[in-house]
Amino acid sequence: MEAGLTVGCTNSEEAMNPFQAFRGREATRAYESLNILERGVLVLTRAILGNRRTRTAFIFYAISLHLLTMFTLYECATASGSQLERQPRPY
Repeated sequence: MEAGLTVGCTNSEEAMNPFQAFRGREATRAYESLNILERGVLVLTRAILGNRRTRTAFIFYAISLHLLTMFTLYECATASGSQLERQPRPY
């Protein structure tokens, strides 16, 4: 019985806290002032960062893209001239 009372008191204290109410109003106002692209980025970011598995998957995805880019740049830099196609001269 007492556990129910403490939960009820906590909820009513949060509802009466003017700082929490102000914070909620400001967050709503800031969200509504964003354009559609910014809202989409915010929603996507919250979805990725809000879950441990999606954060881990995103980190592995970013690392794999970096490794692929580094490998491609290395291969292009170390390729011999015979493997590269020459561009025709403009004149």
